Amino acid sequence: MATPTDIVASVVYANAQPLSAVVRPDWPISALSRALERRTTIDCTVCFFPFSTFEAYEAFFLRSSSPACRRPTVAPALTQARLQSSTIYTRPVLPADASPELTAFAEGRCEIVSDDIPPAIAIFVTKTHPSVVAVIGRGGARDRDPNLCIQRVAPIPNAKPGWSFGTDWPRMGLANVATELCVDDHPSERRLVWIADDRRAKSYRWSINDKGDVQSHPVHTLRTKGFENALFLSHDGSRIMRSGRSGMAVWDVDALKTHGEGGHEIVGKERLAEADHTSRDVFENIELSGGAMPSRLVEHESFAKITVAKAHPAGGSQILAGYATGGVAGLDLQTQQVGTTFHQRGQKINTIATSASDPNAFVTASGDGVVRLYDARESTPKAIIKEGDGNLNCAIYEDIGGHPYIIFGTHNSQLIRVWDVRNRAPIYKLATGNNSVAALAWDAPSQTLVAVTHCPHFDGYDYRWAKIGRHGEEWVGGDRDGDEDGEDYEEDEDEYDETSFGWPKNAYHKETAFDVAFDCGDHRIFRYQFKHDANPKVLPKYGEGRPRSGYY
Repeated sequence: MATPTDIVASVVYANAQPLSAVVRPDWPISALSRALERRTTIDCTVCFFPFSTFEAYEAFFLRSSSPACRRPTVAPALTQARLQSSTIYTRPVLPADASPELTAFAEGRCEIVSDDIPPAIAIFVTKTHPSVVAVIGRGGARDRDPNLCIQRVAPIPNAKPGWSFGTDWPRMGLANVATELCVDDHPSERRLVWIADDRRAKSYRWSINDKGDVQSHPVHTLRTKGFENALFLSHDGSRIMRSGRSGMAVWDVDALKTHGEGGHEIVGKERLAEADHTSRDVFENIELSGGAMPSRLVEHESFAKITVAKAHPAGGSQILAGYATGGVAGLDLQTQQVGTTFHQRGQKINTIATSASDPNAFVTASGDGVVRLYDARESTPKAIIKEGDGNLNCAIYEDIGGHPYIIFGTHNSQLIRVWDVRNRAPIYKLATGNNSVAALAWDAPSQTLVAVTHCPHFDGYDYRWAKIGRHGEEWVGGDRDGDEDGEDYEEDEDEYDETSFGWPKNAYHKETAFDVAFDCGDHRIFRYQFKHDANPKVLPKYGEGRPRSGYY
């Protein structure tokens, strides 16, 4: 464990490749020199150098003529506890006048809290004050019921345990699991969360009461049969659209009939028949409104079969549309014309992300495990991040403290990566407790990254006992078996004593992958709040997954 007098040295590589091999503080200068001559990628960002040894390393780097590196940066020491949430690739070079927000994020200084949640599909964080997060997913005993959760991003001050975020679980009237989510958080009184299954869309108006709790009630129902693809808002939330097999349906929100003050009035001329397809176990939970018909239709092949849509970063009436075939196109909703078509391989587009501070760029994440950064004025990507994960569900593009970052969550490798756009390099990764990342969102006012994750080991039958040893045991609060005598344990990382914690047998990571060993054991929503004075002891609870434990 490093002491406050230790410092961290960072080698920044000109080729900006991820760093893999570890440089130990006891390496001689000659060994370092040979490694650099072979252009071996070296990671000394997570090694702690006492001042006595660092002077020798610094002298070597200053006189080195190797093009593979330049003078290392020197930053205040970060203890292993401070790095508990992340593994650093390259220590970012920050300007002298960097804001506390930028410094905290760039160096991965965060407090992490989590909560159990049903299997999530999509997430949205509003720009209202206070911010709320809406999550759709699967509920019920067999994960066949629609589920919507609306809660605050920041906790309620002095809240009772278990009620920190004022969570509301509206009663869902859809016949099937909701797959589409969009939220009207424009400066208006609407404050509507829109969700949709394959046949209908419904809206819920949210508010926050005097106690700080979230409340919601049903407002609209739309008939979207034949339009089962992307659902999105335009014209500051006054129009809602949904793509389908032959084009796009449009509804004028302010002209729609509502369910009334009590939320029980039927909307639409047709009542939902019992014979209609439903995946739910209990038909009585389905609200029977047939739904309002579209105000008009747009019959154009470019507006058909859109799987994801996002407002164009340049504003106006344009949107960016992603398709299941892998294409991305700029569409003008007013003229119904197709603008720029962006080159993309034939894999489904899962996410399109934009940044309010950059009107000329956007990011995509797709089924080929690649994140692409585009200039909206050019058809080819200007940066490609190959994760090799097989499928990437989510990515966001955010300006944090005046610096652009791409943040994306992985499915197979079960982590979150942070990528520096300006320096074209990864800087660190965040642990998700062996959970796959379903969706991400950023809340700027609270400097919080919100992630919803899915646990692939939920049944518990593929667990073994965790081999944590000394690796972060003081943070997870575990006690090793046989520690009654207070004897010292060897530091050999291959020799651990069993703990009372479980670890999935087929987890992508070992217990030593991060500075604190941590497993969720269930589906969770994470909040990574970045602070300059972050408390490294604020960590999620360790999961209940144990060998042969089944459901828990």
